[in-house]
Amino acid sequence: MSEVGDAKRGWDYAPAVGLMASLFLFGVTKIDSPAPGLDPSWRTGVNLANTAGMRFGHDIIFTFGPLGFLDTAQSLSRPQFMLSLAFSLVATAMLWTAVYVGLARAMHRITAAVISAVLVGVVSGTEIVMPSMLMVISASIMALFFIKGDGTGHLRWTPPVVAATAAVLLQVKFPEGLVLVAVAGLCVLFSPSRTVRTVIESALAFCTTFAVGWSLTGQALGDIPQWMAHSLDIALGYSEAMAIENPPNSYTYPLAILLVIALVTFTMRWTATESRRARLGVFLVVICLLFFSFKQGFTRHDTHDRLFFAVAAALLATLLGAAKRPPAVMSMLAGISLLAVSLVFASAGLTRFNPVVAGQVWKSNLQLLVDHDYRQRLLQGAAVAARSHYVVPANIVSSAQGHPVSVDPWEVTLAWAYDFNWHPVPIFQAYAAYTATLDQINADAIAGAPPDQVVIRGLPQSIDGRNPMWDTPRYLLALACNYDVGPSDNNWMMLRKNDQRCSAFTEGSTTRVEVGTRVVLPDVRDGQILVGRFTPDALSPLRMIGSALWKDLPPLLVRADGVGYRLPRGLADGPLLLRLPESLGWPTPHGGSLDYKELTFSQPGTLKLETVTVER
Repeated sequence: MSEVGDAKRGWDYAPAVGLMASLFLFGVTKIDSPAPGLDPSWRTGVNLANTAGMRFGHDIIFTFGPLGFLDTAQSLSRPQFMLSLAFSLVATAMLWTAVYVGLARAMHRITAAVISAVLVGVVSGTEIVMPSMLMVISASIMALFFIKGDGTGHLRWTPPVVAATAAVLLQVKFPEGLVLVAVAGLCVLFSPSRTVRTVIESALAFCTTFAVGWSLTGQALGDIPQWMAHSLDIALGYSEAMAIENPPNSYTYPLAILLVIALVTFTMRWTATESRRARLGVFLVVICLLFFSFKQGFTRHDTHDRLFFAVAAALLATLLGAAKRPPAVMSMLAGISLLAVSLVFASAGLTRFNPVVAGQVWKSNLQLLVDHDYRQRLLQGAAVAARSHYVVPANIVSSAQGHPVSVDPWEVTLAWAYDFNWHPVPIFQAYAAYTATLDQINADAIAGAPPDQVVIRGLPQSIDGRNPMWDTPRYLLALACNYDVGPSDNNWMMLRKNDQRCSAFTEGSTTRVEVGTRVVLPDVRDGQILVGRFTPDALSPLRMIGSALWKDLPPLLVRADGVGYRLPRGLADGPLLLRLPESLGWPTPHGGSLDYKELTFSQPGTLKLETVTVER
């Protein structure tokens, strides 16, 4: 009897061992130093914004909020990456626990612990599925059990816990926070108890957590409405401006449809004996999470689709394991097969299952945490490597020292590497100003910058085939009208703030444009900037629905002198720079030779031409 009791107690350790193994293998990723490039630079920007005490919604507007460093920590600040490590560990523990609690209801605890660990290892630790997304998945799984009718014991606190998590994630990465706000609302709306107390507890948890997080990062409470509005503008503009299809990928659409059908089927089976209200609530949570992950994963349809398959895998594992009675053999086999396929498509490889690699990551991160000199050596090495990559001329560096500096189009790491006083426009990477509103915010910021403001511009470049001289148009016109050219070479141009030197717009011709219509641009006098404003026809109702549910493809394409460029519809009203005068002094490699002769458009609309006179 004693031996049996000892064996049983041994099995009791299975959950603890599974959780600890998951935290060790998958709980943290290597904290890197700043580096050149588009993605490393926005990470640098998010971290610098926090350490510099910038106001989000005013000084900085981006997908990541004042707590964004929790998802994107670099070694710049010890407190930041220490909190980031803790955040990653909590997110990993939350996902493992949420999946385990579901699986342990229908299978042996050691089996549930192993499957939970494998799932966490597959879906976590990539650039696509960040710790914030792990929290979204785990909190949503908690919501499923709560709404289904298990709102007793510890699960009774699910609504306020989900609400508090949503308040944190809004300030980490706005879209993830937004979807969890919806899940928290469903928790309250479909709460089994349906008490006013649940509403009050959830509202207090959300508001208190949000206010504490916002205040601890040094933000002003008065900036919240403006930050919310601009963050929503970025979220809504993302789909149209950033949608791509990167083949080969068409085979993932049928698989995604199959997974959605399977998940809906298993959801209905799982809740078959529950009330209609509970079934509806669970169904809406599943659909909410699937829709969000589909939009996030398939809008930029490249490796981003891992996010959808990660969510599908977590939901499938939960629904299969939590069933009170096992599905029919064929249904179970189909579910397990789809789960295996989801895990394959969600995975970025098996490296994270290597304990040696995990040990090295822990060693590196802990060394960064406790050894100041080690961290400084890494940062100094990263700065040297970045300067070797950028090779900014000495006369530009010396001219910019001591002045507020912005870097275009996106190399924020340059400002850090040369120890400049980084003073960016709010949307600090040009491609992310997806809409006219965001573009105007940047234009107003650069025109109203301090009198000694400096802008260092690299060679014109953009993403996804967009025209760098139209990315973003209002901002670029503000630069041309308010800044003089300083030291430059073939790779870098420095602009210095000066007085406004442009006249008001002078209206020119207005042309109705059909698909493929060739528009010959007029000559203008020396000293004039020619700009265009294109208003595409409104989308059909069917295409608007498709854009809301999926994405807007094909995009608007503009051919300028025979070269095709993608143009976000939100920026089509420009004013698009079509011709720059020599009197501006912009070097040829930096757009000074801009002189388009003709345009054609892939969508019908109206083109309005205008001129601006440079007065000196």
